[in-house]
Amino acid sequence: MSNKKIEMIKKMYPAGTRLCCDRMQDDPRPIEPGTCGTVVGVDDASQVMMKLDNGRSLSLIPGLDSFHKVQPKNARYPIDFKLSGRLTVVSPT
Repeated sequence: MSNKKIEMIKKMYPAGTRLCCDRMQDDPRPIEPGTCGTVVGVDDASQVMMKLDNGRSLSLIPGLDSFHKVQPKNARYPIDFKLSGRLTVVSPT
């Protein structure tokens, strides 16, 4: 993977970002859909290293695993971000 792509993923998922797993591919011990956790970092293979709320640690692979950002409780506007790269900010009505 190119350094440019790795840097892009690091900017998308900085340490402290909250993510929720929708589906994992080909993991011998997959996590349950809906399990959330906090990003610890992104490694040189562009895998997103996670510390999950259930105590487990693992890496999510962008483009292979399906996951989404979780809105912090103190956020002003809801966000909807999927791995497709589209970001939609919805203004409260």
